[in-house]
Amino acid sequence: MIKENYSGETIDQLIQFFKLNIKGVLHVGAHKCEEQNVYLKYTSNKNIYWIEAIKFLVEENLLSNPDLNIINECIGDEDDKEVTFKISNNTLSSSILELGEHKNLHPNVMISDTIVTKTKTLKTIFSQNKLKDKFNMLVLDLQGAEMLALKGLKDIINEFDIIYTEVNEKEIYKECCILEDLDLYLQSYNFERKHLNTLNNYGNALYLRKH
Repeated sequence: MIKENYSGETIDQLIQFFKLNIKGVLHVGAHKCEEQNVYLKYTSNKNIYWIEAIKFLVEENLLSNPDLNIINECIGDEDDKEVTFKISNNTLSSSILELGEHKNLHPNVMISDTIVTKTKTLKTIFSQNKLKDKFNMLVLDLQGAEMLALKGLKDIINEFDIIYTEVNEKEIYKECCILEDLDLYLQSYNFERKHLNTLNNYGNALYLRKH
């Protein structure tokens, strides 16, 4: 069953529509952990982990909720690569990549600060934090850098059955991953796109592992 281009669907509605069994969630690109209450409907807090590149957002999240499992790292496709992370004035559009078509779509959003940091792969984070066998759902909200995260995950991708990710149909961010490339990459790991919801050439997609 494929559910495509239905406007307004939330991650909660998709979990219910596809009757997904959520063992645990790894959410990469936490921002303010807005989805926490949704995840808690399906799994326990000990099986929900967040990763966020912006340190002050991590600190704010922990201040309001000390029980969060949140890791402050900038995710990439290799370890210890020095990058300039761009922080937008709304923080939502912050990315390892530069703004592309985004400038035309949202002219009021601009880069207000940058931080020089080093990337870390999800595979390394799994090893360092002993996260093996905790999750079956991966959520990626990385403003165009989703493919970098997936490539850095390497064979750990086989631990997941569900991937919910931000997608781009054009270069909303410069040199970002395009939907067709993401489809092909995930197909090679036996994932099939089951849902797509885009507006202005960006949005979200749900991929499920074929059994």
